[in-house]
Amino acid sequence: MTGIIVLAHGSREAQAAAAWHALEQAVRLQLKLTSASSHKAPPLIHFQFGMGGLPEALDTLTAAGADDIAILPYFLFSGYHLRHTIPELIQAWQKAHPKVRLSLDSALGEDPRMVDLLAERIGNAATDQTGS
Repeated sequence: MTGIIVLAHGSREAQAAAAWHALEQAVRLQLKLTSASSHKAPPLIHFQFGMGGLPEALDTLTAAGADDIAILPYFLFSGYHLRHTIPELIQAWQKAHPKVRLSLDSALGEDPRMVDLLAERIGNAATDQTGS
């Protein structure tokens, strides 16, 4: 079984946690994930300052039968956490679970669609400024 973890940095701020939960609900709606299909629902977890952590999410998925887990970072850039902290957590967890295949995807900012999104937002801001 394949498992998916969407991994974000998290925040101590209640407003940020609320925004994260709203995003989680929107993604679940778009993917048509309901409680009836909860085995397919990826845990959307915070990495730091939030609820749960990566090792706990990996444990939960493997307990449910996952043997191939994709970790999708909700990070804009491949900074320190994506280059060091998270791979170290993965490596430590993997030592205790050698039969589980783990993969760590790239940062969102490396997705070429981000150029279109940023260009659109710049265009909207420019329009708002000129009133056109």
